[in-house]
Amino acid sequence: MGKPMLTMEQVEAAKLDVSHPVVRALISMKDYCKHFNEEYAKVKHDYELTQEFLRRNIAPLADKINELNEFTLEPLDIISIWSQVNKSFSGLYIRYDLANIIPAKYGVIGIKSLMWGEFIAHESRTKRGVCDLPEDLMNDKENRYYFYRRLWDVSKSLDEIDLYKNGIKESVERSKKHDNTFLSEIHENFGNGFNSLLYFMPDEIRKQIFVED
Repeated sequence: MGKPMLTMEQVEAAKLDVSHPVVRALISMKDYCKHFNEEYAKVKHDYELTQEFLRRNIAPLADKINELNEFTLEPLDIISIWSQVNKSFSGLYIRYDLANIIPAKYGVIGIKSLMWGEFIAHESRTKRGVCDLPEDLMNDKENRYYFYRRLWDVSKSLDEIDLYKNGIKESVERSKKHDNTFLSEIHENFGNGFNSLLYFMPDEIRKQIFVED
């Protein structure tokens, strides 16, 4: 028997839940977020200025995420986090960046080799996210598999959110309470920020994960 589908009650409660470590980290940066949004508003109509602004100002946020020692990214976790992301940031591109940085950090939690955490921290601060892994990490076959296995689990969490969004039965209750726009935003944000991580997954790992699942 498969996992039960998410319920509306669970989803709505998750939007209000502020217990997740990433949510608490974002809340603790309230002043940073306020200043970030004020300055972002001045450049948001110019793509090049927007990208330069993000490169210059993402470091405190990336560092805060990378300081976290442990967190999960189950479907309701992602919903809780993204509810807070929407409250903390008004800009679209910063949401794309977070949809990359947070799963990348999640991917290295539990890896003892410091070079993995150092790489994620560096890429998050300087390139605003992670795409492909450098040669030294790709040659670390055990931890490379662990990293991509965890990313695949994030992908499955996103699939569960999409299943709920697309598969819930139509009802009067849904029309009043079910915020389909919010869930669609999660899908779009992760499509732009997270999928680059999966794109560079080595074929042999992808095939192994398919067999296991």
